[in-house]
Amino acid sequence: LVVMSSDLDAIFQKLLVGAVPPTWLSAYPSLKPLASWSRDLIHRWQQLMDWCDKGMPTVFWLAGFTYPTGFLTALMQTAARENTVS
Repeated sequence: LVVMSSDLDAIFQKLLVGAVPPTWLSAYPSLKPLASWSRDLIHRWQQLMDWCDKGMPTVFWLAGFTYPTGFLTALMQTAARENTVS
């Protein structure tokens, strides 16, 4: 009788020691332990939900983006278009 697959068992073993399972790191890569990683994930999600519900914020938590350089590049492109800079 097989109750769990090997993938589920690997996830369980990581959770047991308070580590983030490797398959979950696709959400965002981090070396933090599970508790800090989970708290961070909730803050990242909340930032995006606030952006959707309340519109674009005046201040951004850059560390909350998975790839902040991509966000900054898009921001520079938008500003250049608005100011007709080529």
